[in-house]
Amino acid sequence: MARQHEQLQADRREVLGKKVRQLRREGMVPGNVYGLSLASIPLTLDGREFIAVHQRVGATGVIDLAVNGGDTVPVLVQEVQHDPPTSRVLHVSFVQVDLTKPVSALVPVFLTGEAPAVELGAIVIQHINEVSVSALPDDIPENFVVDISSLADYDHSLIVSDLDVPAEVTVQADPDDLVVRAERPRVIEEETPEEDEELEGEEGAEEGEEGAAEEESEE
Repeated sequence: MARQHEQLQADRREVLGKKVRQLRREGMVPGNVYGLSLASIPLTLDGREFIAVHQRVGATGVIDLAVNGGDTVPVLVQEVQHDPPTSRVLHVSFVQVDLTKPVSALVPVFLTGEAPAVELGAIVIQHINEVSVSALPDDIPENFVVDISSLADYDHSLIVSDLDVPAEVTVQADPDDLVVRAERPRVIEEETPEEDEELEGEEGAEEGEEGAAEEESEE
């Protein structure tokens, strides 16, 4: 039985270049779709509808996209461009997929729980925010959730091989790549006034030598 996907409507976009600013002012989002049997097609999407669908499917969910009311094609969201100050969606790229063939995708990694090592003064550092996987489009996980409650002491860590990965998914990252670690706080040593004065004296001498060298070269 085929899996049900979120539906999204789009229109073929005739407006290109700087004129797309007017579309954004009207609440529309410019985009494009490409892949497989499709050449790149410029699109116009309703901004609110796209945001609602994208929130429901997450970063890796399949969407059935219909252009100008035609037949739907399964797509993944390839890229979403945002305006940094406002987080407003500026542009969306979709890639058409074949539901019977594996694709590569980046799956977000989220942390959950509390690390006992924090009570010792450790700082929990997440080293990987997403992991590359290969799977059929409908089998791509929405995310990987990592429980950090096992980080009980300094330098305790979790690596890619510790992720809970479904059998139908192949992780393309190195199994030994670090995902998260309880790290020791860094201690910054302050320089003593005597050291500062010595350094300033040395820098002054170097500057004098450089100035003399420049004067010689000019002569």
